[in-house]
Parts: sequence; structure tokens; C-alpha cells
Amino acid sequence: MLVKCKICGKEFEVERSRGRVPQYCSDECRRKAHAKVTTKNIIKRYHADDEFRKKRVAANALGNRRRREARREQAMQELVSDLMQANTSDEVRAILEKKTRIKSEYYA
Repeated sequence: MLVKCKICGKEFEVERSRGRVPQYCSDECRRKAHAKVTTKNIIKRYHADDEFRKKRVAANALGNRRRREARREQAMQELVSDLMQANTSDEVRAILEKKTRIKSEYYA
């Protein structure tokens, strides 16, 4: 059976008839695949390095902040578009009660 190598793309003949079909044509391709730079491998390689840990935590905090701000912006745009489509003050009140957490006598 002919199989294509996942790393180099070369087709090779599989000689076994049982078990898992090999994904790599040689030991060299197998080593390249396992040494591939992935987040999991980087964390495993540098788990004891304090400088790497500080940079990773800082990058993750920045990414979380950006995602949170993007979600907040999207929610605000949805609120504004819903309010623009409302025709009566009762609809506006209902939208504000549902979308925002305002507990005030003005919107009750």
C-alpha cells in the first residue's frame, strides 16, 4: 500500500499488513515531526525558564484583555443596533432590561 509522508510528502510503500499505518517515510521525518515547534513542545522545553514564563504570562494577559474588549465592543454594537430598531419606549425598556444589568427605577 502506498502512503504519503506527512512531513516531506514523499510516497512510500508500507510493508506491514497489521497495526497502525506509518505516517512518516523515515526516522528523520519522524524526528522532525516530533521536534516541530508547537505550543505544547515549547512549554515542555522551557517549563523551568523564568524569563520564558514571564513573557508567556504577559502575552496571555494581553490576549485575554484584547478578547474581552472585543466581546464588550461587539455587545455594545448589538445593543445600539437593537435600540435603533426599536419603535416604542416599551421596546427600548425591554431591550435595556434584557441586554444591560441596570437596576434602576427609570428602567423598571
